[in-house]
Amino acid sequence: MTELRAKDKLFLAFLLPAAAVAAYVWFWRIDEAKKIKNLEATCSSLIGAEDRDMEKSSALADLADAKRRLEAEKAIPPAKVSVDANPSSSEADREGDVLRIFVKSGLSVLRAEPVDPGPNGERFGLPGRDALISTGFRPSPALRRYTLDGPYPAMRNALDSLADGLLAVVPAALEMSEAGHGRWVLTLWL
Repeated sequence: MTELRAKDKLFLAFLLPAAAVAAYVWFWRIDEAKKIKNLEATCSSLIGAEDRDMEKSSALADLADAKRRLEAEKAIPPAKVSVDANPSSSEADREGDVLRIFVKSGLSVLRAEPVDPGPNGERFGLPGRDALISTGFRPSPALRRYTLDGPYPAMRNALDSLADGLLAVVPAALEMSEAGHGRWVLTLWL
């Protein structure tokens, strides 16, 4: 067996305690320090006992204000429906109303034809179809294409009349088929 010198004994006297302190700091103290930091952060976000009454009264005031605003919103009467449409009106009646607006606006109707919207109506966009269905005014909207002849102001007046009128229609597409000649193709959900 090798004899331990005084130097070795001194080295072991310092090495073993230093290793024990390092293990303590590394394995146990770091976790505890993290826990303490987390608890300090949580504690700093909490209100103190002296501020509790003030915070509670502020929260109750906010709640009362929210309830007051809710009651004010409930007191507002619902908007009047600007569409006067009968869900049971036939497609012919609806088309007759649209044609009267075209003629009144100064447009000549060259052709009116039904359009196949494609499977589930996606060919000309579902928003118009779905809007008419969701309002309850048109349980089964029809898609019609109108070929019209007339100047731009007449077309604009017709579109304004459709928007301002009481008809439940949604334009799906509008195009000028012969530039400069006033030939229009309007596709409507009605």
